[in-house]
Amino acid sequence: MRVFLFVLGILFTNISIGQNPAYFNYSVENGAPSNDIYSIIQDSKGYIWIGSDAGVFRYNGVRFVEFKSSQLASKSVTGLVESTRGRIYGYTFNKQLFYIENEKLCVFKNWHIPVTRIAADKKGFVWVTTTDGLYRIQESNLKIEYIKNRIIKGEKKDYFSSQAISDKNGNIFFQQAQSIYLKTPNQLKRFPIENKSIAHFLLLSCGSKKPWIVDITGEFIYRFNGKSIKRYKNKELQRALSGRKINHVFETDNRKLWIATYSGLVCLDIPSGKTETLLEQFSFSNGIQDREGNYWFSTIHNGIIRIPNMDIRLWKTYNENHNSDQYSHLQLDKNDIYIASNTGIIGKLENTSTSFSIYNHLPKSDIGMIHFSRKDDCIYFNKLNQLYRFKNGKIDLVNISVGPLKSMVDVSSGYFLASSQGLFFIKSIDEKVTMQNIIDADWYREIIKFPFRNHLIAATNNGISIISSKKGCFSVERKILRKKQIISLAYDPFKKQVFALSFDGLIYLLDKNYKLKIIKKVDASFMPIQIRVHSGNIFLATNKGILKINPQQNNEIKYNKYFGLSSNNIRSLEFDNKYCWAIGEGLQKIPIKSFFEENTRGFIRARAIWINGKKKPLKSKYELNYFDKVSFGFDGLCYSSNGDYDFAYRMNGSGNSWTIVPGKIEKIELANLPSGQNSIEFKLIDHNNLDSRNTITLSFVVIPPFWQRWWFYLLITLITMALAFGVFRWRLISLRKKQFKELKRLRLENELRLTQQNALKAQMNPHFLFNVLNSIKGYIYENDKKNAARYLSDFSSLVRKVLELSALANVSLFEELETLKIYIELEAMLLHSDFSYDIIIDDSVELNEIQVPSLILQPYVENAFKHGLRHKKGTKNLVIKLNFNRIDSFLEIEILDNGIGRDASNLLNKANEKTHDSFASSAIDKRIKLLNYRRKDVVGVEITDKFEGKEATGTIVKIRIHV
Repeated sequence: MRVFLFVLGILFTNISIGQNPAYFNYSVENGAPSNDIYSIIQDSKGYIWIGSDAGVFRYNGVRFVEFKSSQLASKSVTGLVESTRGRIYGYTFNKQLFYIENEKLCVFKNWHIPVTRIAADKKGFVWVTTTDGLYRIQESNLKIEYIKNRIIKGEKKDYFSSQAISDKNGNIFFQQAQSIYLKTPNQLKRFPIENKSIAHFLLLSCGSKKPWIVDITGEFIYRFNGKSIKRYKNKELQRALSGRKINHVFETDNRKLWIATYSGLVCLDIPSGKTETLLEQFSFSNGIQDREGNYWFSTIHNGIIRIPNMDIRLWKTYNENHNSDQYSHLQLDKNDIYIASNTGIIGKLENTSTSFSIYNHLPKSDIGMIHFSRKDDCIYFNKLNQLYRFKNGKIDLVNISVGPLKSMVDVSSGYFLASSQGLFFIKSIDEKVTMQNIIDADWYREIIKFPFRNHLIAATNNGISIISSKKGCFSVERKILRKKQIISLAYDPFKKQVFALSFDGLIYLLDKNYKLKIIKKVDASFMPIQIRVHSGNIFLATNKGILKINPQQNNEIKYNKYFGLSSNNIRSLEFDNKYCWAIGEGLQKIPIKSFFEENTRGFIRARAIWINGKKKPLKSKYELNYFDKVSFGFDGLCYSSNGDYDFAYRMNGSGNSWTIVPGKIEKIELANLPSGQNSIEFKLIDHNNLDSRNTITLSFVVIPPFWQRWWFYLLITLITMALAFGVFRWRLISLRKKQFKELKRLRLENELRLTQQNALKAQMNPHFLFNVLNSIKGYIYENDKKNAARYLSDFSSLVRKVLELSALANVSLFEELETLKIYIELEAMLLHSDFSYDIIIDDSVELNEIQVPSLILQPYVENAFKHGLRHKKGTKNLVIKLNFNRIDSFLEIEILDNGIGRDASNLLNKANEKTHDSFASSAIDKRIKLLNYRRKDVVGVEITDKFEGKEATGTIVKIRIHV
């Protein structure tokens, strides 16, 4: 079995894989306007402009905006350049020249000459090289001037065969035939090219005072040294350019020459002369480096390539399904880098030559551990619970009993094997692993040497284990952080510190006395896998890239695909002196300096402002009405965030908090700004939560609504004063009315008391008393003792009842009628035997339940006697009817007499010289008014006369009393 596995495992192949940087691709499939891009530039504001077969577009990192004109006869655009005035110039393949200004594309009329290149100087001129010679456009008036060939002496051919370029000082270089010309503001200089046999166009590099002159075939390369043009000889560069057609040449600030070809990029490091070829699968047409450090390359057929970090290199391998392999383990030895994949591949990168070899080790299975042994100068790796050795390109099976290893450490006396089944120690690499070798039975993940003592420290699922040796026997001396799952350990050799990473994202610092200190808690959105330390900083391999933590400053920065990594899913990290090596989707070499360079922050640019839906010119201050709705359009020029950024704004200064909105939003809308002077500050926040380099502040004067203006305040003040005065006047009048009513009430109460006294007087009429007493006296004289005693008793009862009832406001109807009967009996005595009366009470009347004003009926009965019955001759009748209306709750009383009537009585009174109403009538009228004063219609009285023909036959008094 061992021999079979050995034979099976030694199958491998050597594959040399080129290194490339990670990149973003903007093509038609993900929103770009075209896959055929001919020209690309960045303007002074930071926008990216492209010329393509679909037209000219401006890119802000989120969306492409097209600029077009009905005058353009062709959509294919190239040769873009920006002038000192900020105009964008370009030309079409259909012999048209145009410029873009104020968001508008304008075509030069009457231009029909093929253009080869456009350049702009710093003096306000744009230079156009054509097949017909050199032209100059004056920026101030857009006038085109032809530079005649006769000013260039010594050339036999009136033909401009190459492109004009401008250096950083605005000097213009261009080619004619076998010479390069330098046009400065003051003179024109000619520099002949050594080789007179050049028959192709030459390409001049931009961005340097000393341009490069490259034959489009790459056969001849020249360098301008300021005085002459000399041929540049570099065999490595010439080999790289051999067989490639060159489209564009440009130099960057880091002293690198980039040559875009139809089959990849060729990069020359100018100081060292080293050459490398990148991305050979693409056909490049143009390229730039933007102000953030991104490299942009236009391609034919593949859109735009953006490389965030050209210094990061990536090696990939692919399986039989053409998918890239996922690497799981990484290990460094003295010179080389080793990787292991989840399909059993072992890869070796020779750091000195950057050649990459792949060893397809069978059977295909995931590799659990990879370890470089300094002791044996080889790589050990674990697969299918067996241990293999890789050395000198050869793989050997060395131990079939190691189990599922996760980590190992070799010491002078043997090997520590950390596995999910426990920690074991073997003296020789091929020693059989049994339970006799076990030190601890916990699940072990990683083991390293402890720097302070002759101990080892291990990460386990049950905390941190400290392993020590006593008399040659190893044991776990102590356990720290029991029940805490520790997934990785790291040692900082410079500061002699040990760090531990737990499963829940806690980072611990372990000192030499094994005391722990929590350094930081990693955000829950990150899933850390491994911890490493370099230059005092902590680096974590996570599912969201590499997280760098500075323990002293307690800050963190994440490095992901936006930084230049090929994948955010980083499985392992290792450091050497210059580079950080990371694996995930491929092996990546990252210069350590990249982690410590200042992060490039983006810019925010105001694109447009809309007021009530209408676009307005951009300016720093606006005047608005209160109900105006304002919308802002901004561009976030932060290409390193790849659209993953936010806008933020706040009102009126630093005291207010920022409001965050997504960066991809088309408009930021604000409604009902506060009236008065306002300012709004805008900024951009990139994917690393860093603010943009600039902020934009816009000022607004918001005209307040009419209810917030001075005249409205004055009007409200006047109205308030008027209302206050009105309320005061009303209150004063109300108080006066109250006072008047109170006085009237007091007066009426006095009158009521007086009226009650008067009523008492009325009921005790002196004439009535005198007549009654005379009649009683007559009975006494007549010796009619019986009638005298009866009437005297009735008289005394009447006096007593009148006195009693006069003190009461209300009495029962029964008591009222009893008093009235006594009164009628005494009046009847005065009328002798021709008088009769009757009191008719309906069944609906409850005499004891109904309350009526005291002595209310007697005055009307008295009037019946006084004005009607006493003057009547013959039979005299008096009828009193009582009925109760249950629906309206009132008592109806009718007093009917058959006397002479009120008119006849008045005539008799006048004859007897009685010119005033009876005392009883006036008293009862006042009393009824007082009774109805507090409650309306308590007592109602209606008096009518009965007639037979024209002769009065009596009087009817109707009294209604609400109960």
